[in-house]
Amino acid sequence: GVGGEMVVSSTLSEKDKVVLYLTEHGCSDEMAKRLTRPYYSQVEVAVSELMHDVTIESQEVLSWTVTDGYAYADVIADMYQMVTRYNIHRHFLFVALDHRAAAKACSIHASVVLLDEVSYPPLKVHAQSRAEETKAQVEEAKFGTAAKLASLYVDAFFLEMDCWMLRNPLPLFTAVKVKPDKFRGSYVDTVAPDIVISVHQENYMDINAGIFFVRGNERTRRLFQNMLDYILEFPDVWDQSLMSCLVKRESIHLYLSNHDGCDRKGITTDELNASSIIQSYNVPAVP
Repeated sequence: GVGGEMVVSSTLSEKDKVVLYLTEHGCSDEMAKRLTRPYYSQVEVAVSELMHDVTIESQEVLSWTVTDGYAYADVIADMYQMVTRYNIHRHFLFVALDHRAAAKACSIHASVVLLDEVSYPPLKVHAQSRAEETKAQVEEAKFGTAAKLASLYVDAFFLEMDCWMLRNPLPLFTAVKVKPDKFRGSYVDTVAPDIVISVHQENYMDINAGIFFVRGNERTRRLFQNMLDYILEFPDVWDQSLMSCLVKRESIHLYLSNHDGCDRKGITTDELNASSIIQSYNVPAVP
């Protein structure tokens, strides 16, 4: 009876409760168990499955987003329908912030990983209140995942759940090349940028962290890892301001690096360890 169910449910661990919910709401037994594994192990498995057929010549990109099962529950299927329309669903990943979002992704047969206190216990340490906990969770999902993908040398395209595409943006991002006239006294040929990021329409010098394309390498891994390290020390910082600061600060473009706006955005630049932030291109000086 009801009493029996209550007794049984009260004896379940938090992990078992998540597995039970997931299997009852669209996930296979195997997937439900996987989604309670350590978060970054989930990411590794998902990447290996999504990108197993990718070659250097194919230039395929992993696209991904972060979602919860409350504010965005009704548009998870819409997001997947959109990426399917532009044929990027085969390499698309949902990062779910709760079991409701994970189950919804399972129900539409989308690839998903789950970041919560079961799969990533440090979230409990990183926050004092529920509001701060949510902020810490979103930042870990967004920038921790970006750092992990970069460490796996995966080129990745991130878009937030409130971004909508009128066409496939990947050819635009992958085709971007830059040819600065001068870089720290060295001359360089045209190169593919490490990061292509959106800006605000009313101020093209102000980065919008809601959509970006990143080439997976050690420089971009350091960028996102440095963001997380700074956020842990200064949890009140706005992540978009921090990203704008760091990307500009070490940009290949001298104008941007000299006008990073960090101080104006309240970023404590003295606390930033420049050696651990995204580094310059390793371009030899011209004799």
